[in-house]
Formats: sequence, structure tokens, C-alpha cells
Amino acid sequence: MAGLNRQRGATPFSSRGVKPTSVRVTMTSVAEAAGVSIMTVSRALRNNPRLPLKTRQRIQAIAKKLGYRPDPTVSQLMARLRSSRTKDPETLAWLNPRPLRPDWRDAFASEEFFQGASDRAAQLGYKLDVISGHEPGLTSRRLTRILQTRSIVGVLIAPLPGIPETVPLEWNCFAAATYGYTVLEPPLHRACNHHPRIIRRGLSEAIARGYRRPGLMISKTDNLRVDEGWTAGFLSFQLHLPASDHVPVLLYDQNDMELTARWLDRHAPDVVFAHATDNLKAIRATGRRVPDDIGFIHLDLDRHTTHCAGMRQNHPVVGAAAVDLVVAQLHRGERGIPKVPKLLLVEGEWVDGPTIRPGRAE
Repeated sequence: MAGLNRQRGATPFSSRGVKPTSVRVTMTSVAEAAGVSIMTVSRALRNNPRLPLKTRQRIQAIAKKLGYRPDPTVSQLMARLRSSRTKDPETLAWLNPRPLRPDWRDAFASEEFFQGASDRAAQLGYKLDVISGHEPGLTSRRLTRILQTRSIVGVLIAPLPGIPETVPLEWNCFAAATYGYTVLEPPLHRACNHHPRIIRRGLSEAIARGYRRPGLMISKTDNLRVDEGWTAGFLSFQLHLPASDHVPVLLYDQNDMELTARWLDRHAPDVVFAHATDNLKAIRATGRRVPDDIGFIHLDLDRHTTHCAGMRQNHPVVGAAAVDLVVAQLHRGERGIPKVPKLLLVEGEWVDGPTIRPGRAE
């Protein structure tokens, strides 16, 4: 092009004052500068707790000064090589910080979380050990030592049986993640069911079948355990319905058949969303026929609720997702409480059933 003079070999992006790309700094260069082996550098950059903290910090500072950047492809390859060379696979812990109550209603969900986590850990070359963290006199320091003695590098905190609470552990020693919202502190990475979208998906299905006055009955504990996701999704969906079709949410402490009957008589929902099969029994106890007089949609289908229409929450997928969060931290050499916790949400899916009208309304 006329008037445009370029020196031979110059590129459109070259300019004065900008240094050409330097030779890539390797792990060998960092090892030579630090006066240690390449293996020690690798452990320091992965923040391996078996290496003294001062040694890790010194090597990390040298690597940063030299401008070392890991090759992501090589990092993934080395992670797989480390796993294949060890006699036993690296171990992740499925930590139960609290004893499970015999009547714990979410036992099936936890079973599916665990199965999904166990399968995913095996796929990635890890072993998953179940650890009880609720023995009498078991301090956070002692529990940490137990995990370290078993060569555990990552921790999955199982869903707790009650409302959100704190789990003590020396977190700087492990990569960790948890399930749902029952762990209040510390703020870990979480894999969760997307409860607001799950209930909205069910509501859309109900409206498509001709229902006009959906209602939600849910225990306060169940709602708190999901960070009030059930009520959040339900109330946001109500904004798209005529005000005359709004049914107040029935939040209860204990399942009360008389309370259910009063709520049904006063507000006349034509389809009810609930998280417990006992709610279906309470509705039928009022003399209402399901689905002839009123529809019923279960928010968490399992093998015991195949007689219901509702939402399958895909718990095994959530279980696997938490393992992915932990393993990603291990590959990046991250340990401890994250500065910015990640929330990984998993969608549910609709399952047809005999407790609602058959087929979609035209």
C-alpha cells in the first residue's frame, strides 16, 4: 500500500519499547535458581502441604520473579502420571461431620450424592474414603491429623442433617468442596441442585397442563437447607400469574393435617408442590382425590416416589460435580478456603406421573 514503509521482518504489532517474547521459563530454570530438585519445585507450585510452608513460599516467589507459567497440557499430563505411578491412588475423603439421624429425610439424596462422587473419583483415578468426623472428643486438629495420616489430599463435606452450621477443620491442608447450603462456615466451593429453576420447571409443566392456582407447602427446615431456593423459585414464578391466582406459601414447622386442610379450604390451589410424601397423604386425608380434585407434584423424586409426578434433581451429577471442584483445585495446587467461592448448579428434569392430569392442555 502506498505511503506505508515497513522494515523487513516487522509485523503489524511490533513497536518500539515492547520487548519480544522471551524464552519460556521452565521448571528446570526455577529449580536451578532455587537450588532444589525439579520434584521439589513441582510440589511447591502445587502447594503440597508435605513441603514446609516457608520452602513453598520461597520457591513460589522465585518462580513468579522469573516469570514461570505452567503449561496446562503438561500439568494435566503430570497429574495423570503421578496417579498412575503411585501404588495406591490418591485419596479423597467423604467427610460426615455429623451423625445421620435414622429418620433423616434426605438420606436417599445423600446416598445418590455419594454414589455420583464415588464413580467420578474412580474415573479420575482417586479413591474415596468415608470418614466419620463426629466422634466424641474429636477436635479439628485431631481430625486434620487423621486425614493427613491417611494421605488424604481433598475433602468432600457431606450434606449435614440439620439447618446450616459450621464445620471445623484445618482447611489450609486440603482442597475442599461441599454439597448444597448446609455448611454455613467456612465458605467453600459448592455443588448444588438448582432449586429455584427446578421448581420453576415444574410450575411451567403444571401451567401447560391447564392448572391455574399452584400452591407450595414446604417445611421451614427443608426451605432453609436449600437457601430458601424453593420459595424463591415459587414466588418469582407467581409474578407471571394473575394476582387473583396467587396462593400463599404454606411454611410449617411440622406436618399438620389440620393446617393442611385449613390452607386448602381457604386458598383452593388446584395443584400442590411439596418436598415430602407425607404432604400427599395429608391432602388425601382431607377427602380430596388426586389427581381428579387436585394435582400433586413432588420436588425430589426418588425410588420411593415413583407413584408421583415431579422433578428428578439429578443428585449423582451433583455428587460428581463436587469431585470435579476438588480435583481442579488439586491440579492448580490450591488448598484452603477460597477467596471467592464457586457455586456449581445442576439442573433437574421433569418426570411424568399419575398425580397430575395426563398430557398437556391444548
